[in-house]
Amino acid sequence: MKKLRFFSVLSLVVCLSLLLSIPITSAQPNSSEQKIKLKFTYVTIPNNSEVYTVRSEDTLSAKVEVYDKNTNDLITTHGEEIEKDTRFSVPSLFSGFSSQGDHYIVTRYEEREDGPAVTRLTVKMNVYSSGSFRQIDKIESATMAVISSGGFTLKDKDVVAIPSTGDFPATAIRAHGTGTITYQKNYNEQGSGGFSASVFQLAGFQVTYSQGNSEEYYARKPIDIRLNYSLY
Repeated sequence: MKKLRFFSVLSLVVCLSLLLSIPITSAQPNSSEQKIKLKFTYVTIPNNSEVYTVRSEDTLSAKVEVYDKNTNDLITTHGEEIEKDTRFSVPSLFSGFSSQGDHYIVTRYEEREDGPAVTRLTVKMNVYSSGSFRQIDKIESATMAVISSGGFTLKDKDVVAIPSTGDFPATAIRAHGTGTITYQKNYNEQGSGGFSASVFQLAGFQVTYSQGNSEEYYARKPIDIRLNYSLY
């Protein structure tokens, strides 16, 4: 009888050991990323010791800049601006709520720097909000442009913004913009605010010089920006 009881206890201990050794991966957070809330939307940024963030905000806007901790170089900028959409005076047709809510125009953008050129991908959307409930009813526009001064152009632009679930209403949006930054320096710009070719070469631009003139050149660089954000 004692022997049987011993084996029963031993079997129970073995079973418990096996259960405790099973990794619970679903409960482990993704330690390489972290979510940061702007105003309405959340953005995912790297979560490691190589970067740091600087946040600035007011009542209707928020901006988070991500920097390289070793070089202090700006990696990317995430921003959001909100304003009430006065075109709507009734609750969203999609919401299913009888209580009155509000519609907002939410402008979400992401920026990247390539030498002296700063390019911004912007998505404007209509967001319905009622209490803690929020949803994206519509994408108003999606654009991409070089926002820094200096005579840059962005050629061959292509911008796509879609709901992550494939249809509206949605709680997350994915956007992708591609294009080629170009800059042309003429001889008469020398010493009057034009950029040197080395600035572009260090930033990864392809630089082509004019024949017989080392002061005239054409710089180009293909880029892409991806913007992913969610309401929760």
